[in-house]
Amino acid sequence: EATGLPSSRTFYVYDPPSNVRLTPNGEILCSVRERRTINIYGHTGDWYYTDVCGREGVIHSSQIRF
Repeated sequence: EATGLPSSRTFYVYDPPSNVRLTPNGEILCSVRERRTINIYGHTGDWYYTDVCGREGVIHSSQIRF
């Protein structure tokens, strides 16, 4: 069944706080302040798309573990 969203994978934020940004190196959308799992919907370079802030943002690969 197609939902319109790309499939997600779960990644672990291991060393918070970790900033989630609107665009790579862009404005901070929110910060993940505790160790937790987040959904990832793909990536561009070292930046991974997530909806952890309630809307789409990106988190750097150095902040997450597979």
